[in-house]
Formats: sequence, C-alpha cells, structure tokens
Amino acid sequence: MKMKQLTMAVAAASVVVSGAAVAGGHGDAVSSALSSAKVSGEVYGAYRSQTTDVGATSTDVSDFDLEEARLGITANLDDDTELGVEMGWDTGDGFGGNSGTLLRDLYVAKSYGNAVVTAGRFKQVADRDNNVEKSDALFTLPGEVSLSSLGAMRRIDGVEVKSTFEGGLHGSLALYKGGNDFTGGDIEREFGYAGSFGWQGGNDDASFGATVSLFDEAGTDPGGNDTDGFAVSTFLATGPITGTLSYGDNESEPVGGGTKTESDGLLLQAALDLGGAARGFDSYGVYQGPNLSEGDMGYEVALEFNDGESETGAAKSESDGFKIGLNMYCGQFSKWFIHYFDQETEVGAVTTEVDGFALGGRLDF
Repeated sequence: MKMKQLTMAVAAASVVVSGAAVAGGHGDAVSSALSSAKVSGEVYGAYRSQTTDVGATSTDVSDFDLEEARLGITANLDDDTELGVEMGWDTGDGFGGNSGTLLRDLYVAKSYGNAVVTAGRFKQVADRDNNVEKSDALFTLPGEVSLSSLGAMRRIDGVEVKSTFEGGLHGSLALYKGGNDFTGGDIEREFGYAGSFGWQGGNDDASFGATVSLFDEAGTDPGGNDTDGFAVSTFLATGPITGTLSYGDNESEPVGGGTKTESDGLLLQAALDLGGAARGFDSYGVYQGPNLSEGDMGYEVALEFNDGESETGAAKSESDGFKIGLNMYCGQFSKWFIHYFDQETEVGAVTTEVDGFALGGRLDF
C-alpha cells in the first residue's frame, strides 16, 4: 500500500511535468526535468529514556525506536520552476507514535524575479518555528521539534506568494484549506489564511532581523474550532552563536459557540558552533542547519527554553521546560546527537514533570 501511494505520487509529479512541458511547447522540457531530478531520503532513530512524575507517582520508560523515514523527489522544469513530491512513513515506534503514511509534499513553485508562487501541498513560510525543516532543527525527535509559537498550519493545501524586497524586507501571504504534518491523515479545515512581514539586516560581523506573522483558520462543523493568532519572532547570528526568540498568542473557539481557549508562550532557541557547524537564516528569517562538505565534521551545542500558558474558561494550565544537546554532523549525510530534556506542566493542583535523554541520529542521502 505504501509503495502504491509513492508510485501514485511520483506519477502525479510526472504528469505535472509532462503537462507543463506540452502547454509551454518545449519538447525537451521533460528530459530536462528528469535530468535535473534529485532524489533524497532521511531515516531517524534513537534510544530514549524518560521518567514521568505525576504527584507521588513515577514511571520510567526506555526504548530504541526507528522513528520515521522520508523519500522525496525534486526537479526543475526550467530555471524558474521547481516540482516536488515527498512521502513520509511513521513506524509507530516511540513515545506516543502512530504508524501511518503521509503525502508530505506535492507542489509546483514558480519564481518571478524576487517573488515565488507555490501551489499544492507544502510548508508555508509564515509559520517561523514550524517552518524549520526537521533536518535543520536543533532537536529532531518526535516531540522534540518545538510546537509553533504561532499555531498556524505548517503544511498547507493551497497557494502562497512570498517575496523579498529592497532594504532587507520580506513578506508572504497564503490561502489554503486542509494540510498538516501529522501521520494518519489530514485535519480538514474549511478555509484559512496566513501572512508574514519582516526585515533583516546586518554587517560583516552579525545578521539580525524580526518577523510579524498572523493567521486565521475556520473550523469544520461539527467538532471543529475557529482559530486565529499572531507571533513576533526575532533572530541573531554573530560569530559562533545563532538564536531565535519568538512570542506567540492564539485563540480558539468551537464552531457554533462555546468556551474559548487562549494560549500564549515564549520560545528561545540557540546554537553554539564548536567547529564546522555554522548556522544561519535564509532570506525569510527561517533557521537553517549547518552546510558541510563531504568528509567534513561539525559540532554544536543546542539549547532551548520554553514557557507558556493556556486558559479555557476557569481552567488554566502552565508549562515550562528546557532542552540541551550536543549535535555532531558527519559531512552532508548524517547527524548524531545526545539530548537531555525536562518539561513541567501544571494543571490546577496537579504537576507533571517529564525528563530524560535521547541518543540517536539521522541518516540521509
């Protein structure tokens, strides 16, 4: 079944390539796209041990898990047009993992000068934190990729226009329905939009910037929620240090009326390059991972702090935690890590604390 889905996705991408070529009247476009096609894949696995304390009750769990596998293909129809498809498989191993197959990407992206128009299923740029690729993230295990401080959909089914401007300005606007980054199927939504506007500058010694993002999503009826929110994100890269600080606030209300849920929080992430693992930010202020040549080694210390709260009527929950880790990169194709994490959540008089460590890696090609 999984192979059938992948075959169908690749076939769909091939149809798009062929159709665009015929429509454009370029007889050699198909061969050009096929010759430029790039196949990439990733496999994530780790040994994790954690302790969960709820009041006076303590539970210990440890296991080795093959967490996730991905396979993708990208191709260039011409200098300005990119086609992409990616499948993902969750093995169901791990802490709370669910097995499933997901069509993660199936898109066409067309450049017009400094602007890019993307249609299909893809990652929108408005969500700063969740827009970071898993392969670029400081912490990469399921549950370790930080929840968005914005709260918008990460992957969308829709259309996005993004552009850079003179003076370091950039912006985006996306209209969409559905799309997500969870295994086991889609979360259906009626309609949503997200936008962002930001600036970045710097000199030879440092780069820095800020972005304001917002979103509004309609929920399905019955059982859905209308959700909207905003976030402010800043970043700094200077010498061996890179970091981001984000504040997000969002509100969710059941379709047809009901008790609202209001959430807000802070997220701080930083990396210290110990050698060969320099990071940076793209032209839209999204965190990028180290770019090493084959045979090179890179090392970094990763840090994260989070603090948030949520209120639903009179019920209130608060959560805060931190993570620290050592990441080692071996050329372009592998990453090995050891991470320690501690997260505490308080709901009324009940406090839950989860702490532990993970030792694992990522292999890609």
